[in-house]
Amino acid sequence: MTFRVRAALLALLLAAAAPATAQEITLPQTRTHVLRSAVNGEDYHLAVALPMGYRAADTTRYPVLYVLDGGAHLPLLASMFRLTNRGGRGDVLLVGVGYYPPGAFPRAVPGQTPRRNVDYSPPRPAGARDTAPLPWPARAPDFHRILKEEILPFVERTYRTTGDRALHGHSLGGLFATYVLFEDPDLFARYAIVSPSYWWDGGSAFAREAAFRATRTSLPKQVFLGVGGLEGPDQVAGMWRMTAALCAGRRAGAYAGLTITAEVIPDEHHGSATLFGRPLRAFYPPYATDGARADPCVSR
Repeated sequence: MTFRVRAALLALLLAAAAPATAQEITLPQTRTHVLRSAVNGEDYHLAVALPMGYRAADTTRYPVLYVLDGGAHLPLLASMFRLTNRGGRGDVLLVGVGYYPPGAFPRAVPGQTPRRNVDYSPPRPAGARDTAPLPWPARAPDFHRILKEEILPFVERTYRTTGDRALHGHSLGGLFATYVLFEDPDLFARYAIVSPSYWWDGGSAFAREAAFRATRTSLPKQVFLGVGGLEGPDQVAGMWRMTAALCAGRRAGAYAGLTITAEVIPDEHHGSATLFGRPLRAFYPPYATDGARADPCVSR
């Protein structure tokens, strides 16, 4: 065997043994934007996961699901939706609204309240019984304005959307979604309220619901309420308490047209991926065609 042949064989062996070049994974058909708010001067990272069939030359318009905590949750929800919607039915444009790019997961600054806590926390409503100082500033009204006046208009002039909007919030994000439902219900057609933090401010969300109910005769919206069975009795009880309040409002004629889905998912915890995907099943095909969901307001 000549030296040249030996060298060629050695090169082939070394190439076969060399590790593959590492490449960063990206979410296909996804765009990112940074929007600086005129309301509070802060930057918001928007991650827009387009339907896989979305094309610039097309004219099709799509419903939109706005996902709070978008840096963490948008990749998960977009992947779930795409995996189970490969037939192309009921495509939805998903918009993650967050504070950093998807997947970055920066560490919180010690001693500093995360800005999402401030944005998602409602102020104390009239009629709330708790008078203890709040643990951090409650600026949900400002973030509501940012969504309504800046983020939604930006998305709707940049992408082809319909008027069918949904809001997905988890934990404090679920509390904020509840706040918007009672403060500005027509901003969205569907509200996904996942593991909501109804402990906030001594349960003041229930006082807000009572005041809201007194002003209504209809509420033609879809509302999903869900919690993991391992989250503890207080978290589960809070979700059922809000479900019962919405059912009572519908029976009283205040919330005519309201569709409610409420679930406790056994063996799931506060950050369960299974729990995050349940609103997709309630709101969109092909999940919605899997069969009728039981109405939690009807005794069985």
